Amino acid sequence: MSNDPFVDYSQLLAHLLTEQGELNDGVVSFLYHLFPGELFVRAMSLLDSRDMFIYMFERPHTSCRHSESTVTEPDQTTEMITVHSKRGQAPKKRPNESSEDLNSKVMISHSQTTTAQAREAEEELYRDKKDNSITPKTTNLLCDQSNAAISAQQEPATSRKRDPIKALYDIPQTVVSRLVVKQDTPQSLPICVDLDRWFCSCDEYNAQFLENILQNADPDAQEHIPLYSRAIQELNPTTTPLRSDRFARLPTLNNKFQRYFRHELAMCPHLLAFAILLQTSPRTLAYFTQINASVYLITVQNLDEWLNLHLNVVH
Repeated sequence: MSNDPFVDYSQLLAHLLTEQGELNDGVVSFLYHLFPGELFVRAMSLLDSRDMFIYMFERPHTSCRHSESTVTEPDQTTEMITVHSKRGQAPKKRPNESSEDLNSKVMISHSQTTTAQAREAEEELYRDKKDNSITPKTTNLLCDQSNAAISAQQEPATSRKRDPIKALYDIPQTVVSRLVVKQDTPQSLPICVDLDRWFCSCDEYNAQFLENILQNADPDAQEHIPLYSRAIQELNPTTTPLRSDRFARLPTLNNKFQRYFRHELAMCPHLLAFAILLQTSPRTLAYFTQINASVYLITVQNLDEWLNLHLNVVH
């Protein structure tokens, strides 16, 4: 554990599993007494209920490719050198011949050469069809071109494919996620959880927030405490050492200070369960999403599907 004088919840919860991938009975017993009431038991039951969903939106990566430029108007010097070098001839300008006449001859010569090459390839292909045989040279050329085109299209997506579990633990966060809990009855709306703001849409959390934060203002106090200070603890590294605890930590625009929500004032089993998944260690998330397979991790790469997900949650 950390030597800092505080309870490192994320490190404690990260030891929820043993090295063999099983629940650590000693840590489970300690966590049961650490959290009030039956909160930890309810959170663990929720992790096994198959009602928790993590939707992750990862925009598909695309890369810009430089296509070969096509010359629509021949350059005088370059075109003359290219065409006549292929034919083994050098353009000669007569004394009374203008530059435009010379360019016209070069263009005609280039056109005749291209036409002759195309006719030769067409005759070779016709002979192959007539003999009912396939030329290995032609077949290999077509296969190489086809495979190169397919590889060029598939390589960027494959090389950039990331592990969703590691992506959810990236610092700073590079993906957008939505945490949803399905209710027991089909008529009930799903519960939405936001760890970055330490918010849950359930009635239990809102009741605690109203009672312990909004209404818990001492009228006899000499100095009025703002709502921000009642809900959030802000740590300045100049006076307080930075903590390694990720539990109930709120994101900041810079690393000059840390912000923690006072979770002892408002916390429900939904927040605790998702904090166990996303604020401890990737191994814990992998256990519940892959080994135990009781939490669903769904990756969405289409923006329309991502927007429809939000509409379905609202309605």
